[in-house]
Amino acid sequence: MRILIASPSRDLLDCYTELLSQNGNEVLSAFDGVQTMDRLARRPDAAVIDCNITRIDRRRLVRYANEEMIPSVVLLDRRIDLKLLSENDLPSSFLTYPFLPEELSEAVDAAVETAESGEIIDYQALSVRLKDRTFCGRMKLTVEEISILRFAVRGETTDRVINAVYVNSLNFKLKSLNKKQRIKYITNEGYRLVTDDE
Repeated sequence: MRILIASPSRDLLDCYTELLSQNGNEVLSAFDGVQTMDRLARRPDAAVIDCNITRIDRRRLVRYANEEMIPSVVLLDRRIDLKLLSENDLPSSFLTYPFLPEELSEAVDAAVETAESGEIIDYQALSVRLKDRTFCGRMKLTVEEISILRFAVRGETTDRVINAVYVNSLNFKLKSLNKKQRIKYITNEGYRLVTDDE
C-alpha cells in the first residue's frame, strides 16, 4: 500500500514514515501543501494530512483527495466538534494529538477498508455508499460516523467507547436532511436508530 504523509514537521514526518513503512507499505512524504497536492496526483492508496500544513489549506487538500477517491486521515491539534464534522470537505477520519502509533495505523487501515468496500447501508430511506462515504446522496460521513450508524441500524452491541460528538453529528445531519430518524442510546441495548416519536 502507498501512503502519503503530509506534515510541516520534519521530525513527525520521519516518525510517521518509519511507523507506516512497516508491513511493506511505501510511504510518500510532503512538507507543505504544494508538495502534498503533487503527491496526491500520484494516486496513493491513502493520505495522512496534518491540519497545520502550510501553503495550501488542508480543506482544499481533502477536497482534492475526495474527488480522486483517496481516503484521508486528518491529524488535529484540537478537539473534534460538531462544526468540524459538518464541513463539506470531510476526510475519512480525524485523529487528535496526542495519539498512539497503532491508532494512526488503525485509522489508515479503516479508511482504506471503507473506501474499498462496495457495501451500501440502506435502511428506512437512509443510505450510505461506503466507497465515497456519501450519506443520502448529499452529505459525507466519517468512518466513525458510518460505524455508529451501522451499529444503530443493525441493532448490534459494541464494547467500543463511542464518542458522543459523532452521535450528535449524525443526528444533526439527519435533521438537516429532514429525516424522522435519530440515533439514541437505549439502556442495556446500546445505540439504536429510532423515529422522532419513540
